[in-house]
Amino acid sequence: MVDEEVKSAEELDSLFQTISAKISDEVMKLLGRPDDLVPIVLRMHLLSEYQLERLIIDRLPRGDRVVDKARLTYHQKLTLVDSFNLIPDSVIQVLSKLNTLRNECSHEREVVISASHVEKLGRSLGKEFSAMKRKRGDDVESLLLDVFIRVYVELVRDMIGQWVADQAQFQHADS
Repeated sequence: MVDEEVKSAEELDSLFQTISAKISDEVMKLLGRPDDLVPIVLRMHLLSEYQLERLIIDRLPRGDRVVDKARLTYHQKLTLVDSFNLIPDSVIQVLSKLNTLRNECSHEREVVISASHVEKLGRSLGKEFSAMKRKRGDDVESLLLDVFIRVYVELVRDMIGQWVADQAQFQHADS
């Protein structure tokens, strides 16, 4: 009986090791792909959401309450910021498509960001996106980053302008 228990324990341990190795391989396959652009998409979504929240806080008298307590979705934050008319419509469209892509990345196991994904994201930028494509060719990652940088610049443009105006006012007050 003791021999059977030892054998069963050894079998269980061996089975556990086999399952663990398969799980590890699967996780590494999903997380360790060198060509994986999903983390870039997720980070851009996170960064853009942060900037949307900053715009809400800056534009509404108690925007901090909206951001902290309203539990707004990304789409709702984007719609609210769009109503401020600070961000070009083309950038709002890119951010809306980014949200859709982020949801796809978050809810499907093996999403691979392709040139067609980047095309859908960037198309709203029109001629500017066409120039990016000519510059980057088949380099999907660089094209994706170009689109994100362009969008991010628009998200922070108003805040930079406000900061510059504040600095000028501060310097004028000192003179």
